[in-house]
Amino acid sequence: MIWLGNLPICIFAAVDDVGQLGSFVAKYGAGLHSVAWTVDDLWRTETLLRRNDIRITGVDLPGRHFFMHPADTAGLLIELTDTEFIHDPRDNPEVLQGAPVASVVQGATFAWLSMAVADPTKTAEVLAGIVESHVVEGFPRDPGQEAIDLQVNDVVIRIAKKAEGESGRDTLHSFCIAVPDLTDTCKRLESAGIAVTSQSQVLAWTNPTDTLGMKIQWVQASALK
Repeated sequence: MIWLGNLPICIFAAVDDVGQLGSFVAKYGAGLHSVAWTVDDLWRTETLLRRNDIRITGVDLPGRHFFMHPADTAGLLIELTDTEFIHDPRDNPEVLQGAPVASVVQGATFAWLSMAVADPTKTAEVLAGIVESHVVEGFPRDPGQEAIDLQVNDVVIRIAKKAEGESGRDTLHSFCIAVPDLTDTCKRLESAGIAVTSQSQVLAWTNPTDTLGMKIQWVQASALK
């Protein structure tokens, strides 16, 4: 697990191709799997979801978590748990004040998580009907991109329309990292062997081949204010 600002990112590796994670990687390749939130009462939440015809899958009683079936959540695989991290920097900021990490990019924070969908409006309506959320205006976008930015708790989800001719299921696509100086960040990434495939004044993309299959977008942090 790594922390990007105040948000954790869990990185998993499949040990075989028959388990849930292994079959996912075998079918879709490396990339984003799901998004998770904590709730106060897991089983009360489960009852409420079932009453609203949202199917539950991947129930882990010892681990105290489950997933909502993505067919009922517009393609977004959502995990819920009532277990908190023991060393959560959101509760104790001093937790991460240890030895500095020699990262290529410094001062990065999480900007948004992106979905690629056929109908952004319909997807936003489905998600807004399940979890409390509101639309965020003013975030920069790629030229011609049709998208809705939805704030869900502490995460912004960019619901973007698939490119013309792009098929397949509606699913998570990429995530965006905000940096203090985009130009300097792109230079540092290139120097580290991570190719920048496109760059504007406020947005850039890197080659997923250089980031273990992860599609990563970068944004000038000041453009989010």
